Amino acid sequence: MPSMPERIMRRVQQVLGLGRSSTDPDDSGPVQIVQVQINDLQTIDGMPVVHSFGFSSSAPRGSSIVRLSVAGDGSGGLIIAMLDQDSRPRGLTPGQSQQYDAHGSKVLLPNDGTIQISAPGEALRRPVTDVFKDLFNNHTHPGVNQPPSQKITDAHLTGGLRGGGP
Repeated sequence: MPSMPERIMRRVQQVLGLGRSSTDPDDSGPVQIVQVQINDLQTIDGMPVVHSFGFSSSAPRGSSIVRLSVAGDGSGGLIIAMLDQDSRPRGLTPGQSQQYDAHGSKVLLPNDGTIQISAPGEALRRPVTDVFKDLFNNHTHPGVNQPPSQKITDAHLTGGLRGGGP
């Protein structure tokens, strides 16, 4: 029988653990859950996945996971990170951020203040610019009720989406 210090040390070592998701996440309830395979002999069902506020994802089956176990109890806990190595973007430089999915769609925030959106098979720029032009070209001001005399055309639009601030 292990001594008390040995048992405490084993629990401390089990606070953080690695594994792999062995099912698709169940995202139907108040908390996403997934089955996790810890090793060839241990699988944990219904482990909750914690996401940061304002962000949620559903990682594909087989994703690497990092789990946090309360008091080192390896039978429970929660998932604090998931990574699908095949779809993870590569080549980001320090300071960049990117949201992505397993099919190649992405929103990149590079270090130059622009936003780059890419969605294979989806033409996003044309509908956005057409809506913007239509809104501007047909808007009216109180008391005037006439659209602007100068219209926005494609020649007035730049190639990137830009944000501004104070």
